[in-house]
Amino acid sequence: MRFFYKTKRLLLEILGEEAAPYVLAFYQKNKDIFERWDPMHCANFYTLEYQAHNLATEMKLFLHQKHFRYYLFLSAYPGQVVGTISFTHISGSPEFSCRLGYRLSKEVQGYGYATEALSYLIPIFIREQKVLRIEANIMPQNTASIHLIETLGFEYEGVARKIFEINGKREDHLRYAFVVS
Repeated sequence: MRFFYKTKRLLLEILGEEAAPYVLAFYQKNKDIFERWDPMHCANFYTLEYQAHNLATEMKLFLHQKHFRYYLFLSAYPGQVVGTISFTHISGSPEFSCRLGYRLSKEVQGYGYATEALSYLIPIFIREQKVLRIEANIMPQNTASIHLIETLGFEYEGVARKIFEINGKREDHLRYAFVVS
């Protein structure tokens, strides 16, 4: 996987710790919507120091091909993070699987950017990382995310009971998977 990709309307990039101000601004701006769906963050998550440390860690994991988080930028506005796509929990033989995560800034939702980015990155990830299964866990109320994942060809597999803690409560998630045939 490369550090940088370009689609028709987006720049997809692995970022280093110097980009912490952009990443922090992205999370702060979207705190109200992300916290509805994300596991609880540590107390210092919304600090520059935390984001710089996290980006440095993500870079090391990327270099070892263990974790991939691409930050999305609109080609027309390359100085503002508008989303992320991550491939985590990467497992080799015998599973050859990973977990997909994504988030999009509220002001750019509904324009097809997530579909564009995921449609571009998923085939590259499958080919280069040789995964055969990509899982996505989604809260039942997150209908936009369910629509996105189904549009991409993921299939519903069932309910993962109380899998993540969201806002202090263990929540069920719908499990979807894209299986390479």
